[in-house]
Amino acid sequence: MPQDANVGSRSVATFAKCFGSKELYEEAVENSLEAWRVGRDAQFFRAPCIVDSDPNRWLIEFELLDGWTEVLSLIRSWTLRGWPRAELVDLFHRIGYAVAEYHDATGKIHGDLYPANVLCRKDDHRVYLIDFSRPNPRLHSDGGAYNYGSIYTDLALFAIFVLVKYTPPQMPLAWRPVNRDLTREFLRGYFERAPGSYDPQDFDSEFSRLLREGGVLPRTFMSRFFGWTRIFRVDDLQP
Repeated sequence: MPQDANVGSRSVATFAKCFGSKELYEEAVENSLEAWRVGRDAQFFRAPCIVDSDPNRWLIEFELLDGWTEVLSLIRSWTLRGWPRAELVDLFHRIGYAVAEYHDATGKIHGDLYPANVLCRKDDHRVYLIDFSRPNPRLHSDGGAYNYGSIYTDLALFAIFVLVKYTPPQMPLAWRPVNRDLTREFLRGYFERAPGSYDPQDFDSEFSRLLREGGVLPRTFMSRFFGWTRIFRVDDLQP
């Protein structure tokens, strides 16, 4: 539950998260602190600060980001929460840029980059990434550039949740043309910042692997049916 805590001379609302093991707790502390430090100097990327932690209870208190909206709730809204199309396009461009800043500054992937872990706010250029509790493998480098076999885990997972991952009552939303436009804009923003170019084969391979092995969709008739439709095409997502 949110509560108040003192940070220096100011009182801030906090949100506590408890972890299931000591390893996950320690991973989350390390990754969250690193993300917060690099986010202070980034143009778009931010991460919430840790207010307090308890190694005995495997619990971390984070600054509560009041007034910020999960991107997941935005794209699953029938009205897109009143955001004009031009503002949405700009937002997803900035999300891509923020993810690239995080990758570049930390040399890690997020590992759980779905839209509930991306927060936005109108009239604010910043993008918050949250929940760094997954083991985050470091990106391989070769002459200062990424080995892009790793970054596509984050990019493809985010794209799947924008394009495909809806509850049954929301499935008609998956066919909105704006979904593909926003996914394309996310990739465009990312590769404007990243030290490399988009590889459609790598993206398609990771997109397909996550759908096949990652447990993103249940193995039902409907998920197999969707696999035959345009909803799973990625050849038109060239940024």
